Amino acid sequence: MFERESKLRALAYLIVLCRYCGTPRYVREGEKGFKCLKCGSYVELSEAKVVKRVQTIKDAIYMIKELKLPEELRGRIPHRGV
Repeated sequence: MFERESKLRALAYLIVLCRYCGTPRYVREGEKGFKCLKCGSYVELSEAKVVKRVQTIKDAIYMIKELKLPEELRGRIPHRGV
């Protein structure tokens, strides 16, 4: 049981963009694909643009918030991640 838990923690999150509408979201590393939350399309991970790889869920959520901001406001959100 502990082996499985440590393997799950070792997996990172990928910040990806939908191939069809460009909406950002995060997925666990090792997933085969994802359903876009905006347009509803299923996107194979091999077809999506990977923006960044992060280690924690907090970092993934922060990156999604950053990507949803207009470019001139990016980098102004305080990051409380570990």
